[in-house]
Amino acid sequence: MTGTAGSDPEREFLNKRIAAKQEELAKVEAQLEEVLSRDEELKLEKKAKRLLDNLKSLYKELSKLDQNNSSSNIRHLTLEKSFQKIDFTEAKKMAISINKKLGDDSGAILLFLQRSTKQKGSYCLQEVLDLMVSDRKVGEDIIGDFRPYPVDLGSAISEFYELEFSKRLASHLNMDSEAGLNQIIKKICSSLQGGSTIFIQVDNWDSVIDHKKFLDWFINKFWHPLINELNPVFIEFSKIRFIVALVAKSKVFPDCSSLQPYFCTQDKFEPCKAIELPLPNWEVHDIKQWLITCGGLSNSKSQKLAQQIYRESEGTPHTICSILEDKFK
Repeated sequence: MTGTAGSDPEREFLNKRIAAKQEELAKVEAQLEEVLSRDEELKLEKKAKRLLDNLKSLYKELSKLDQNNSSSNIRHLTLEKSFQKIDFTEAKKMAISINKKLGDDSGAILLFLQRSTKQKGSYCLQEVLDLMVSDRKVGEDIIGDFRPYPVDLGSAISEFYELEFSKRLASHLNMDSEAGLNQIIKKICSSLQGGSTIFIQVDNWDSVIDHKKFLDWFINKFWHPLINELNPVFIEFSKIRFIVALVAKSKVFPDCSSLQPYFCTQDKFEPCKAIELPLPNWEVHDIKQWLITCGGLSNSKSQKLAQQIYRESEGTPHTICSILEDKFK
């Protein structure tokens, strides 16, 4: 039998064999209902037993296939989780610094990521989110009032991005798709309580035609009104974390520091502005540490392999992860 464990062709082959044996067994059972002689009955019973044994063996094989597939998925998820730890040092420092400044107070944070696909921004964002809600995490779960609201602007939305954003956010709140942005903001804010965690992830916003126009609209028409609505709520309730992430697959702004009306820095965190999470390339040292910690390699082997992977990938996180997954899956 060809194909890797857990592949669809192998599963299809086993299911077809099971179906054929079941059909054959059904015919034997029908014949047993009409058998006339004891000798013929014994022959049919013997045949039925053989078919049942075949079916048992096939089901066992299918179960083993499921277990292998499950183990493969677990290995993949474990690798994915370990890749999050390779770097993102600066971004994590930012998250710790912002959390420290907020303390037990409530706060709103607007994160900005670009080149997310190439630089594995999804891993960075998960690490940063984990740090910002570390006081309410038990294992992999965020306890209390946690509400993730993903908004994907990846489809063709031309110049009507304002309406599309509002519609997609409203869908999470069981609101009419024609609800205005101010109504949506009021509904979210009025539903908050102590310790609430709201996470709005806006993916693929680089699909909009005019990036700067969209950012200007987002900051002035959504983020600033949201901050104003949140201020009295933050006075009433503590430990709220209202986190919004603008995630772009590609590079949209060469230098965010030149866009002062929209961006702040780690040193001077301003809730009314966005803060860009740095997504640098990974270095030989970063890869080596992963190979030692997660790959179990010796210092010399990890150094040699890390240099090889770095040369092949040119330090690009997406390529590094693909190489490591091929080697360690």
